[in-house]
Amino acid sequence: MLPPQRKALHHQLQLPNRRQVLSVGGQFLLGLTLANCGAIAPQPTNQKLPITLTISAAASLQTLLQTLQFPFQEQFPTIKPLFNFASSGALQRQIEQGAQVDVFLAASPQHMDQLEQQGLVAARRSLLRNRMALVTATHISSVENFADLLGDAVKTVAIGQPDSAPVGQYAQEVLQALELYQPLKSKLIYGKDARQVLTYVTTGNAEAALVYASDVAQTQQMNLVKIVEEALHAPITYPGGAIADSPNRAGAIAFLDFLQSDMAQKQIAAQGFQVEGPKQR
Repeated sequence: MLPPQRKALHHQLQLPNRRQVLSVGGQFLLGLTLANCGAIAPQPTNQKLPITLTISAAASLQTLLQTLQFPFQEQFPTIKPLFNFASSGALQRQIEQGAQVDVFLAASPQHMDQLEQQGLVAARRSLLRNRMALVTATHISSVENFADLLGDAVKTVAIGQPDSAPVGQYAQEVLQALELYQPLKSKLIYGKDARQVLTYVTTGNAEAALVYASDVAQTQQMNLVKIVEEALHAPITYPGGAIADSPNRAGAIAFLDFLQSDMAQKQIAAQGFQVEGPKQR
């Protein structure tokens, strides 16, 4: 039975809840019982069915994880990853409300910390790091620094929603450190996650944006103005966690360990992230 703080309207989530999973399992066992009562007994099989591993990951990890999916399945052919990408805050709320999740990959330690404090994380890894970058749409050439965002050539600046998307939290910290958050507030438009912020600037719907450095490495559809100094925002680290009541905990831990393998870390670096040390708890 779910604890009180995790009861929610599961039909509003994209993921099945645990009661539904248990219900399906019960129906399956009932079917086996009925089959055993008939004249034809079920035939034994040695074939291992693929285990679906549900991985809820920050939107900024989408390209990286889709690239790593095939080599992971080559190494673990009985595990099939199923990805759910959104802002870290939205994914955290889904897990708190009882969504069936095996692995959570967040774009900030804060969201993992809050789940861990509720006893919802069984194992945790520090996986990788990122940087922030100031970029402009390809048709904008007059922006050479942050102060230029105040000029008439820039009508809108895209950042993530600070309350739910870490990319927005870091962007807000940068602008506040430069004393530009209030002067630019009327120009700011907010994306629900890192992918939406990126879409705003690559489609020209925003003249400028604060995105992750990994986004710059993965697309050429924008102009890089500068990589932001790390002193202007909190360290951008991505933790990964195996969810405590996952029925596939061994598979979840295998996936986290795979992300720390030499092959995965080479791909992490190639896509503009920075490799984090093998810290775990």
